[in-house]
Amino acid sequence: MCGHHLKRRGRSWHYFQAVPKRYMDVEARWEIGLSLRTQDLSEAKVKASQILLDLDTARSQLWSQNRSWFGNMA
Repeated sequence: MCGHHLKRRGRSWHYFQAVPKRYMDVEARWEIGLSLRTQDLSEAKVKASQILLDLDTARSQLWSQNRSWFGNMA
């Protein structure tokens, strides 16, 4: 599921995700990455899946907050 977000650097696995073009004015990097602090691919996949789930949850919360805010303006 999240294998395309994983890269091996040295002996450790890292999670990488591209920054969408629409956010390039607030984030100069084209890709954001962080160490998963593991050498085991199976463990890296579990950790990467959790990151994706956390990001999705955060996006959903932001969307619902913004939608509520715009709804109150009408």
